[in-house]
Amino acid sequence: MQAFRGDARAGLPLHPLESALVVVAVVQLCFLPWAIGGVLLWAQLTALGLSVVALGLAVQRRTYCEPYSREGNYLLLTLPRLWRFPIFWLGLLFLGYIAIQGFNPSHVRQSDERGWWMQPVEHIAWLPSGMGTPFGYLNAWRTLVIFGSIWLLVCALWIGLTRRTAVLGIITALVVNGTVLALVGILQKATGAREILWFFKVRWGYFVATIVYKNHAGAFFYLILTFAAALVLWHAQRGSRRLARTSPAPVYGFCAVLLALVVLLSFSKGAILLMLGYLTVCLLGFIGWMVFGEGRTANRGAILTTTALLAIFIGVGGAFLRIDKPFAKVQTMIEKGQEDGSVGSRQIVTRATFEMARDKLWTGWGAGGFQHYFPVYQKNYPELGLNYRKKPQFWRHAHNDYAQSLAEYGIIGLIFPAAMFVWWLARLAGLQVYRRPVILLALAGLFMVMVHSWIDFQMHNPAILTTWCVGWVLITRWAETERT
Repeated sequence: MQAFRGDARAGLPLHPLESALVVVAVVQLCFLPWAIGGVLLWAQLTALGLSVVALGLAVQRRTYCEPYSREGNYLLLTLPRLWRFPIFWLGLLFLGYIAIQGFNPSHVRQSDERGWWMQPVEHIAWLPSGMGTPFGYLNAWRTLVIFGSIWLLVCALWIGLTRRTAVLGIITALVVNGTVLALVGILQKATGAREILWFFKVRWGYFVATIVYKNHAGAFFYLILTFAAALVLWHAQRGSRRLARTSPAPVYGFCAVLLALVVLLSFSKGAILLMLGYLTVCLLGFIGWMVFGEGRTANRGAILTTTALLAIFIGVGGAFLRIDKPFAKVQTMIEKGQEDGSVGSRQIVTRATFEMARDKLWTGWGAGGFQHYFPVYQKNYPELGLNYRKKPQFWRHAHNDYAQSLAEYGIIGLIFPAAMFVWWLARLAGLQVYRRPVILLALAGLFMVMVHSWIDFQMHNPAILTTWCVGWVLITRWAETERT
């Protein structure tokens, strides 16, 4: 077959160092959601260790020769690419900013038999300051562990991935891992499980699969769903161009169906609305592809048969799992609007958080400091004092990542992540991704998480945040390595 196709089309194996990097990255990305979403300290330290290994593999010199190269023997140095990577320097400055906050606490946590409080202490007023709290809580040093592991992994993948095969390998692993998790979530729902994986008890809210918070689960699974949709279209287009009789596209379509079902079963109203909007756009695009695009030359019989089987599966599975309930919750939320308890309380928390941010607008209160100092502002809103069980409510997060980030890092601190975001957008615009539907399908998931973060704290879940940050690297490298 290779002799028939010629060397120009024969695939080359990945360099062993690049293969090792892919394996380490896949292990880390798949490990975090299984490790209770990465919210526990041991999981975060494990992720940091894997990121260090990944960067160590990425910066190694690579000697390319047969069978890894067609151009003859040559040496690839990846370290210079790291020095030219703006995210490396911006991330380093951001981590340094957080470290300054940690070394310069303006308040220290004190406690006695009656409770705890934040005690003001002497600090350097003109420097960014933070909160002196134990490492077991979310503080500057715990934040450095989470952000540092993501920063190292992003840098490693940026300089270490040179082939589309490696990029698609990681994306495929994410989809497969997410689908297995979705199956676990569906089985737990069908069996009425009260523990994660039927044996691990948690004291947090409603869990889905191995993720303890339903809104986090909804965001994680629709993010993976967008990657699955991109693979469906990529394999369908590839099969159409090659006039192939079969294609992996239906398999990824089935994965997307399972991921969509588990998003519905998460009962996350925001996630359901975002996913339904995304699927509506995908459906309209699919119809256009079938009528006006490459789908005109595709095997329509196979496509219609596969679509009919997926529709039957959705109908039977949905009836068994009672997916009408989440739709009813979404309808109730839309009808009540601000009168809905969940919506109303989050709007009040957002307002109070912006008040907190205004008092230290430029430098912020410190990474991880929200939960420790927000009670001072919570007192001004009696309606935030009790939860739905009529018990004292302790707000660990603002349920608005933008407001909480402004309160913790201030305008100066947010300059660094904002500059990173602008750089990614400029890079993708330069690659003309707006002309590539496959890339847009995957890119939409990243923006959906950003929209969802206005009404929740998705970016405070390490599994979601790591997948989201790595998603920018994978999508950009995919666009760079994909033939136009």
